[in-house]
Amino acid sequence: MIYGAMGVVSAWITGAEYDVYYGDGAVNFAGTSFLPARGITLGNTIHYRKRKYADSCYLRHHEAYHVLQYRRLGPGFIPVYVIAWVFTGFNYPEHPMEVTAHDHAVEQCAIR
Repeated sequence: MIYGAMGVVSAWITGAEYDVYYGDGAVNFAGTSFLPARGITLGNTIHYRKRKYADSCYLRHHEAYHVLQYRRLGPGFIPVYVIAWVFTGFNYPEHPMEVTAHDHAVEQCAIR
């Protein structure tokens, strides 16, 4: 929530388009992330770098699946994520938690 609040203040100061709302089981901060990724999930919050990314069916469902993973693993999410990342050679597309989030989003958005 602190990361999201900092992003809102930054967006407000710079005049960037942003939105904050509840959906997909999380508080969503759209247009407020400082990170280069289009979206990132931190616990029960989803942060989109640009407002338009929150409109992507694929990205919304991908990040919402990470919220479910956080709920299942609790504070263990980050260590499990990092360990799996190391074992995949820092290869994001092969990360098992990313693969399952990807598969969920593809299924939900009927992407072929």
